[in-house]
Amino acid sequence: MSSNKLSILIMRDNEKVRRMRISSAWISAVIWLFVILFCLAALNGMAAWWLYKKYEQFQSLDQAKDRAIAELRIQLERYQNMEKIVGAVPPDQKNSKETPPDEAASGVPAHENQRDESPPLPQEEAKPASAARISNINVRPRSGRQIRLSFDLSNTDAGTVLAGHILVAVQTKSDALFNVFPPKDELAFQIARFKRVATSFSLPDGVAMDDVKAVRVEVRLSSGYAALPEFFAFPTPEDPPGVSTRATKEVSPEPAS
Repeated sequence: MSSNKLSILIMRDNEKVRRMRISSAWISAVIWLFVILFCLAALNGMAAWWLYKKYEQFQSLDQAKDRAIAELRIQLERYQNMEKIVGAVPPDQKNSKETPPDEAASGVPAHENQRDESPPLPQEEAKPASAARISNINVRPRSGRQIRLSFDLSNTDAGTVLAGHILVAVQTKSDALFNVFPPKDELAFQIARFKRVATSFSLPDGVAMDDVKAVRVEVRLSSGYAALPEFFAFPTPEDPPGVSTRATKEVSPEPAS
């Protein structure tokens, strides 16, 4: 009777010959096991490659969406500023729409009444018709040697557009002033009504965070006039419940020295 087992002879010098009998089914099982493992490894590699490509695709789409959202926010802010500028009435047009009260009441031409009026002073003509209001200021320390500054800047005259930039300096406990230079685009403004200003800056060399006593904020208009600088305590004190300790200061433009 024939057998389906294989005989393996093991021969070594100065030793007897040994024989091992192995069934062919075990050899077939081992071969099929290696084939299955190889197929599974290939499938896993293909799946990993497909998932990696999908991850790169989704990551690129996410970055493109972030860029599109940032561009839309910039355009929205520009459109809002343009809407405010278009909605504002220029001073000369606003004055032209007003009816002279003397001419309507007495029937006397306006140019005759103007001859009796004294001409305005030169310094009053040079002053801008609008004023900047600083409110809700918040000055807080950040990590490292940086300070976070934020406040509301509003235009009290809705008929004009206020444009300019803001200068910032820190005052130490020894009453010494050090100019700081936050990003210029964050301190430039052109508003018809309101804008929230938020920026951060690093302390100058040689000035520690504990030595800062106050922060000076100065508003300068593009026409060359500057407001009186205001000093705000550092850090901004916490507001107790029901009481607001944040000072609201109105800044009237004065000629810059």
